[in-house]
Amino acid sequence: MKRLHSIACFVVLSVFLLHVSSCSNNARQNTAKNDLQILVVAGGHRYDTLAFNQIFDNMDDLEVEFVIQPHANAMISRGEADHFDAIVFYDDWKQITEDEKQGYLQLLEKGTGMIFLHHALVSYQDWPEFTRIIGGKYKKARFEGDTTNLSGFKHDINLHVVASPDHPITRGIGEFDIFDEGYTHIDVLPDVTPLLTTTHEFSHPTIGWAHEVKNSRVVYLLPGHAAPGLQNEVYQKIIQRAINWSAQNIK
Repeated sequence: MKRLHSIACFVVLSVFLLHVSSCSNNARQNTAKNDLQILVVAGGHRYDTLAFNQIFDNMDDLEVEFVIQPHANAMISRGEADHFDAIVFYDDWKQITEDEKQGYLQLLEKGTGMIFLHHALVSYQDWPEFTRIIGGKYKKARFEGDTTNLSGFKHDINLHVVASPDHPITRGIGEFDIFDEGYTHIDVLPDVTPLLTTTHEFSHPTIGWAHEVKNSRVVYLLPGHAAPGLQNEVYQKIIQRAINWSAQNIK
């Protein structure tokens, strides 16, 4: 959960934008008519850019566009994200305007799928509606509310995960291990459907869930801190299924 330093930010942004250019060129050359249109949003938090981007390189039948905050929120506020079937959020962003909030709500009315990964749970601490959208909250020290039970994190732990057998995203996954980060004392709304659970002492028991908001399907997956987790094949399979489910491509 360390913040971006200016040099690290520049390096990450440069690599990310190089990947954007490469993906855009490949997409124009190889786009299939029925490919899902996916927007991937990052920014505000340091991460392994190559390991994260390679998740989408390994997925078929997707046309992916990458964008960094605050440009993503600007696109959403202007209606420029309306044509995407689903949006994957891997950002940890703080500022959001009223127009941008309305943009998110309009996407939910439209039925755009939303998948939130890892530190996206920390975004928009002062926007209560975001908690309802994502289905939970990571409570930071500056959170204006009950500060007696703030969230915490623990790097480099081995999480033994049990996947729900009853949901299309996780059906048939069973149990698996992932070396990643745990979040403790997060809020998870009672009406979400748990997808992934663990009994690790340094993690909330529910580390993945799904629910519906307005006309949209929304998924949150807690893992995804660094390369070992991002490169986990089971985790990648779950992300791909989450994209397809949220885009209403599978029941």
